[in-house]
Parts: sequence; structure tokens; C-alpha cells
Amino acid sequence: MATAKTLEDIITEQAPIVCEQIEAATAFAESEMDLQIEMAKALEVFCKEAGLPELKGHHNATIGTGHPDSVYDYVVIEYKKPGLLKGSNDAPKNREVIKQLKDRFEDLKKEHKKDITELFGVGTDGHYFIFARFRSGKWDISQPLPRSVHAIELFSAA
Repeated sequence: MATAKTLEDIITEQAPIVCEQIEAATAFAESEMDLQIEMAKALEVFCKEAGLPELKGHHNATIGTGHPDSVYDYVVIEYKKPGLLKGSNDAPKNREVIKQLKDRFEDLKKEHKKDITELFGVGTDGHYFIFARFRSGKWDISQPLPRSVHAIELFSAA
């Protein structure tokens, strides 16, 4: 008798596939919106394969002072045109996406009464992923991770 797969098993199995889909999306995308649409498709396929409920997100909606690219319950994603993010958070576009994520957390806290310690933020241009959390009264911002199976596993586990 086969044992049921855990979510971790499914993430491990699906991460290489999602990574390839994001690589293809990044090669295709000429804009932030192109990347957003293609990544949403990849996330939808992942959820279907994982047997998770249909992923419902809000895209480019006004929340507080801004327009988050995508919000999936407690996950906020800010997209950048492929090639804009760099391997250091000192880069101007990296600083910009980090500020956007922090602002979105605050907007969700104020307008939707979300506990910001439960939120997970992702900034990506498809080449790099920056993860953001607010824990123990301070920001935990990852260094940019190049697109890889490991980065996709972290992203999928959110």
C-alpha cells in the first residue's frame, strides 16, 4: 500500500517543473505583466498537481496606498520586468521591491486587519527571488536567490 504524499513531497516533486516554467516565462516575458501572468499559470498548475484548493488571488487591486501585483491570502508577490533585479539588495530595483513589499504588508495590516507576522512577501523578476517576513518586531529580508529548484521550493512552501 502506497503512503500518501506529504505537501513537502509534492513541493520537492513539482519544484523542478515550476522552475522550468518560470525559466520559460522569464525568457518569454517582455514586461512585468507578462511575467505575472505566466507565473500565475505555473502556480495554478502546481496547486492542481498538489491537490490543493484552487488558488484565488487578487491582482493589481488597490489596497491602501498601492497596487500589489498579486495577493494570495497571506502571500504578497511583487513582480519586476525580467532582468531588473540584481544579486545584491543594495541594487536600486532590489531596494524598490523590498520597499514595495514592506508597504504592502502595512497596507494589508491597516486595510484588511492582517497580522503582518503571518504575511510572506516575494519580490521577483523571474531571475531572482527576494523573500520578506516580519518577525519578532523586525524585517527578515533574504538576499536575492537566483532562480533554482531550492528558491522555488521556498516560494512554493509559502
